[in-house]
Amino acid sequence: MIIQDILFPQRDICNEWGLYYRVEHSVEFDEDSQKLMFRAGGKASFNTFFNFFSNQVYCQYTTVRDIALVLKLHGTFRLDIELYSFSDGKVKKSIVSTATVTASGIVEFPVGRTDKIGKYSFTLTALEDHCEFFGGAYQSSMQECNPIKLAMSICTYHREDYLIANIERLRQYIIDEPNSPLHEKLYIFIVDNGRTLKGRIEQNRFVRCFEQGDYGASGGFGRGMHEIQKIAEEEKITNIILSDDDIILDHRVLLRTYRLLTLLKEEYKSSILASGNMNAQERYRQVEFGGIWNNGHPKMQNPGFDLRKISAVLTNDIPEKSEYAGWWFACIPTQAVKEVGLPMPFFMKRDDQEYSLRMRKEIIRINGICVWHMPYDAKYGSYLKYYLLRNYLIIQAVYTPQFRGRQAVRYIWDIIKRDFFLYRYREMDITLDAAREFLLGYLKFKDTLLGRNEEDFLNQLISRGYHLTKVSNLPAVFQESGIMRTREIERDAILKKKSLWWGLLKNKNSVACGQAFYLSPYAAYGAKQILNLDATLSKGFWTKRSLPKGLLRLFRFWVLSIQIRLKFGWCARSYKEHCAELTQWNFWQEYMHL
Repeated sequence: MIIQDILFPQRDICNEWGLYYRVEHSVEFDEDSQKLMFRAGGKASFNTFFNFFSNQVYCQYTTVRDIALVLKLHGTFRLDIELYSFSDGKVKKSIVSTATVTASGIVEFPVGRTDKIGKYSFTLTALEDHCEFFGGAYQSSMQECNPIKLAMSICTYHREDYLIANIERLRQYIIDEPNSPLHEKLYIFIVDNGRTLKGRIEQNRFVRCFEQGDYGASGGFGRGMHEIQKIAEEEKITNIILSDDDIILDHRVLLRTYRLLTLLKEEYKSSILASGNMNAQERYRQVEFGGIWNNGHPKMQNPGFDLRKISAVLTNDIPEKSEYAGWWFACIPTQAVKEVGLPMPFFMKRDDQEYSLRMRKEIIRINGICVWHMPYDAKYGSYLKYYLLRNYLIIQAVYTPQFRGRQAVRYIWDIIKRDFFLYRYREMDITLDAAREFLLGYLKFKDTLLGRNEEDFLNQLISRGYHLTKVSNLPAVFQESGIMRTREIERDAILKKKSLWWGLLKNKNSVACGQAFYLSPYAAYGAKQILNLDATLSKGFWTKRSLPKGLLRLFRFWVLSIQIRLKFGWCARSYKEHCAELTQWNFWQEYMHL
């Protein structure tokens, strides 16, 4: 059976050819017919993110043991089958076999066994003009051992352009394509929190849409998981894919997901399959590939990897411990919903982390299964701090026994201190309110959720925070030079070990400038005003020093820190003992007024 197709770039998905192939000399790519055209001496290698074969992943998690390479060629080529590995900081390549082939059709070559450390690849060198390569695949004598049907749960809120483009692509290549291996094995469940899709998406047995109020990503995914569960037994749905609405999705990634799942060993059928989160602005760059909760010190795995580089690809999916998978695209067994329930009612942020920790299953990561998504720093919002902190404290209370009141105070202090020195007094208020909601304890927290309109509450948070507006009154050159000057101030303050508190007493009428996500308090040393910019440097918000406002909020934090130390143990026990009730459908029905 085919395990992994050789992929070429597609203009509406990703045109970064370095993720698909590497060429030398006279080789051209015809995108319309999806083929490579060679002159004599032209060379194409497939040691890339999408076209390497990951031996260690398939050996550890699947029943595949031997693989072969099937290619569709026209002309005379030299074929080199290669094995790549990475050790001692160096890329190592060995030639497994070499063959000269003249063909006008499909040819097959043995590659090797999956128990070899590293990744298999191949290189084609044209020995004459007018040679062509039309694609191919890695295949195995092993037949699929797991019958698989997939259902996607997509939560959406006013992202019609992304969503409809993805749905139409899935219709064209899978749902309405009888020759697709996934035909009649893929179901799409769209939960429309914005209630704006009515009549815009044609529904049938395989595409279904549900309208509801805005209960955030948690409410959208939870509703989708429940609706899938209702038909799972009848339709024999085995796995659920949880997917954001604003991703760029390659339909071929779904096919890779399906094929991998059909080959999993018995002991890994209950695993989570994570996908890479690629930067939609720099499509070769990875934002995250799974993560580690790390006892409350979350760490993204392999952030910033340039996956055009062979060394990055070789190290990217080496099997290692992951503790959570992001829900931009993650695949879980349908059985998991029966066993552990629905998401926590977090509204947004950290619901995927909590669910992964609750499942406590192996997380599988493999090159070539990914989606493209806008990076985190492109979506700055003060309101996010509320959900990030409140949900963090609940997760720590439930899953990290060694996390106590003292650690909670220190964690919140780090947030408060940064905002204090960046003059973000509104965000200090939002952070303090998030901690206060946690301190309600389980019963009052539940009553609060049931008693308020989440959409109205979100709008209140947004109105209380800072708003990004165009900074057209400041030329781009000033923004760039301002950032550079701010960085010089930051370096000087750190090197000279200047006190941030002393900087508050400076009376210079200076302005600091930088990206809101990454701006350091040291960068604002001595400044009276700060321009906090978004990732594009075209929007931002101003903050201005006011010692009375800042000190008032520090006093409120001091009062709150005493309450946290006194009440944290009791609050943590209440969440740990009762939070499972929040993951059951009867709670969600009452919460969402269904």
